[in-house]
Amino acid sequence: MESLNYNLINSANGISPEEIIFLSADVNYTRVHFSNGRKTTYARTLKSIEGQFTDIGFFRTHKSYLVNLQFFKEVHWDKVNPFMVLSNDYRVSIARRKRTEL
Repeated sequence: MESLNYNLINSANGISPEEIIFLSADVNYTRVHFSNGRKTTYARTLKSIEGQFTDIGFFRTHKSYLVNLQFFKEVHWDKVNPFMVLSNDYRVSIARRKRTEL
C-alpha cells in the first residue's frame, strides 16, 4: 500500500498503514501503536478516524481497538473474555457483537 495522508496526523508524508499494528481509544484521544514499538497519541477519537482505516484491512474488535489484520496472530475464544493476540504479543479484547464478524 502507498503512504496515506490522513487527517489523523499533521505530517506531509502521511503514515503507511503497514507500519501500524493497532489503534486504541483513550477517551478523546487515539493512541497509534507502530510495528517498530513507537507509540503516538493524537487528539481525535477512534470513532472519528475509524472509517479511514476499515477499507484497508483494519477491523474494530472492540470499542477501544482498531486492529490491522496483517498483524493478527491468533484468537482465543474464551467464553467470558475472548481476545486476539497480535504479532507483538499484545492482547486485544473482542466484543461480544464483533465475534461473528471476525
